[in-house]
Amino acid sequence: MASLSWHPYSYESPSGRKMQNQVFNLSALSKEESDLIEVDKAAAYAVWKERKGDLAKAEEDIKSVDDKYHAQFLAGLTKYRAIKG
Repeated sequence: MASLSWHPYSYESPSGRKMQNQVFNLSALSKEESDLIEVDKAAAYAVWKERKGDLAKAEEDIKSVDDKYHAQFLAGLTKYRAIKG
């Protein structure tokens, strides 16, 4: 996989306000931090599949997550269900 160079950039929001976006190099994170991001992504994907009708309940996807991250996965489900999609 090719290495990407990340840098901050700015853009104008729909309200016309200048926004500064911070971009982080995810490969520089520790294994633990990287795993937490992957768990959060898994929770978001499970909620998306639930809304789409591919899963009856997003909790069914907990088997894809390591046992020590189950609490974070469930918290992610709550967070992403609260976001209207």
